[in-house]
Amino acid sequence: MYIDAALTLFRRQNPDVVCLVTDPCLSVQKGSQSNLGKGKSWVGENLPQAQALARALRDECWRYGLVDITAKERR
Repeated sequence: MYIDAALTLFRRQNPDVVCLVTDPCLSVQKGSQSNLGKGKSWVGENLPQAQALARALRDECWRYGLVDITAKERR
C-alpha cells in the first residue's frame, strides 16, 4: 500500500487522532508512471532512465518550491 493510501486509511480508522496540515513541500509524493493510461509512452519504452531522471528532477524542484505541480482549477 502506498503512503497516501495508508495515511487515508489510518485517518478513517482513527478519527480521534488530530491530523495537522504541513507545507506541501514537506509532503511530496514521488512521481511515477501512471498505470491508468494507455500504456508506456515512447520515452518510457526507449529512454526509461531519462524519464526517471526527469521525474526525479521535477520532484526535487517541487520540493524546494521552484515549480508548482498542483492541480489547476477547471473552469
